[in-house]
Amino acid sequence: MVPVIAFVGSHNAGKTTLLEKVISSLQDRGFKVGVIKHAFHPIVFEEGSKDSMRLFKAGASLMAVVSNEIAVEYRQQEGKMSLDEILKKVTPGLDIVLVEGFKNEDLPKIQVIRREVSSELMELNQTIAVVSDFDIGELPVPVFQPNDSDKLVDFIINYCLKGNRIRRAKPGNG
Repeated sequence: MVPVIAFVGSHNAGKTTLLEKVISSLQDRGFKVGVIKHAFHPIVFEEGSKDSMRLFKAGASLMAVVSNEIAVEYRQQEGKMSLDEILKKVTPGLDIVLVEGFKNEDLPKIQVIRREVSSELMELNQTIAVVSDFDIGELPVPVFQPNDSDKLVDFIINYCLKGNRIRRAKPGNG
């Protein structure tokens, strides 16, 4: 099974910025990384895909937009999909999946906190690490600074390897 780790925290805590660095570092080390982001607001389609979205909004159950570099798939869904359902669809071919949000899911979590936004940790099961821009004191899990993304990636890889949940990657194969 592909390892899945959630990055959780308050709005504007820096989750996306941190994830950008983590994804880039994992990719540089040869891992194929998937990302699932929980959206609390309606999804707004990009202006560049106006014709495609017209077709989708006309009632297409599936709309795929494909270029030489990227493919995007939009699907109509009846009701909310569970994270497990989403993971079953997206994990083939990936080495690790990072999730932004989904704090109530049964997943290992890295909590991201920033003094300007919220200086307290959430009481969540399965917190495996914390990323904080201030001294949070002693915790039973490792604490990283936001600019320590390489150390955080080392931790993520070691965490996943301990459970034999991730293959050792070779740089340049991704």
